[in-house]
Amino acid sequence: MELFDLKASRCPDAMIYVRRAISAAVSGDFNGDVEIRTIEGSMLRDLPHYLAQVENVTIIESTSVILTNATREDWVANGEAIDDDLININQQLVFRINIKTTACSLLTSK
Repeated sequence: MELFDLKASRCPDAMIYVRRAISAAVSGDFNGDVEIRTIEGSMLRDLPHYLAQVENVTIIESTSVILTNATREDWVANGEAIDDDLININQQLVFRINIKTTACSLLTSK
């Protein structure tokens, strides 16, 4: 399983990055599961809506995990976030998606 961690990216950047990554995966014949992690709450609405328009990509599971102080400190120390980005953010949304490109689908259907 591949991990795509958006860390402290917020709207609209988070969705832009996800669209680009999924588009690249599909056009590059990637097949498999991807775990997307984000603190952006609007992804609960936006990601399923977007994926409904993309062939051969499905959400397998969506959950959330507690955003630990260690993770927060790591993001700030590495310049991936500033403290203000994380105010009132207590969790990370986790989406597990499956991508099956057309080439894979054709091979398995024969």
